Amino acid sequence: MFVGSVIMGIGSSVTIPVESAAVTNIFELILLASLVWTKIHLEKKSNGTERGPDDE
Repeated sequence: MFVGSVIMGIGSSVTIPVESAAVTNIFELILLASLVWTKIHLEKKSNGTERGPDDE
């Protein structure tokens, strides 16, 4: 989630020499994907489906 937020912040602050403002939507898509990935990762971790190095 942090990485997606940083990419979104940097991408929104940098001016891209393209006439369409829709290019910034790519950075929003990256943010949304990182949020979904974080949610899936945390759900797996809380359900115990993800095994650690000490689990057998």
